[in-house]
Amino acid sequence: MVNQTILNYLSQNRNFPLFELKNRILSSGYNEFEFYEAANLLGLGNIIKPKKRGFKWMLIAGVIGIVLFLSIIWTIYGVSNLLVNGIPIDYLNPNINSNQITTQNSTNLDLTYLAIFLGICLIIILFYFGFERMARNTQTTTLRVISWVFIILTTLFAFLFLSVYLFPQILSNVVSDLLGTLINLFTETGTNPTNFWIIPAMIGILTIILIITFGTGLILVKRVKFTRISGILQIAIVITTIAIAFKIYSDIKNPDFIMSVFFSLMDPTGESIKEIIKPYLIMILGNQVIAAATLLFQSLSLFNASKRFE
Repeated sequence: MVNQTILNYLSQNRNFPLFELKNRILSSGYNEFEFYEAANLLGLGNIIKPKKRGFKWMLIAGVIGIVLFLSIIWTIYGVSNLLVNGIPIDYLNPNINSNQITTQNSTNLDLTYLAIFLGICLIIILFYFGFERMARNTQTTTLRVISWVFIILTTLFAFLFLSVYLFPQILSNVVSDLLGTLINLFTETGTNPTNFWIIPAMIGILTIILIITFGTGLILVKRVKFTRISGILQIAIVITTIAIAFKIYSDIKNPDFIMSVFFSLMDPTGESIKEIIKPYLIMILGNQVIAAATLLFQSLSLFNASKRFE
């Protein structure tokens, strides 16, 4: 269906050069396909054949978003169940018969985990590729760049995980050498090796920056519904996650809290540990609700973009 806004704009500005009208329309967030459709209908200049629309990547990404949304809903159900009923006693006092796990079963289990992990990586890649397509059609550079960053990082992570499975001994030697180098580095600089937490902290900061940038990219998208609210919610997830992390970190540093957790685990009824984890479960529940809303609106934005551009 021809975009009526573009059609009216071209009708009212017939005296301007066609290439100038095209540049103005594209800079306003519309795409070439919409411009060509309207220009062809009005018969402006030479008839231009619209580009053939390709595979519906954004539609596929939207469906994946709905699947991820449903998985978050299941997580919310699990957290809510823990909040109401507490941790089952069996979890606090596990009784595992190691003789039941054979080498063959362990191998099959490893293959299953590998397949699941690689499948999840593929889903994530397709999900972010949908946003890359959205960014390309709306000329949103920030969203396009950050989408490619997530795609590349996920791909590298998948190859790393696969390498660990296929070449465990080689990777073990590499990790050992790397840890040895880091320890020597800390020793030479006079830094306590126990400060290795700096490395995961830096990774966490980088992850926060990437997620916030992705949310900002969504906010900058024009002429696609639900992108602004999706971006705001994406940033809200980061804020709530940081708040939860600081809460846990501050409590862990408190010796009285550690002692209370230790004694609560001895309570056969499980009521003591339930009261201790209740505040954390409430915070996690709120965080997951925001995450579910984010995925829902992101999926809706992908569906809307697919309807417009694919």
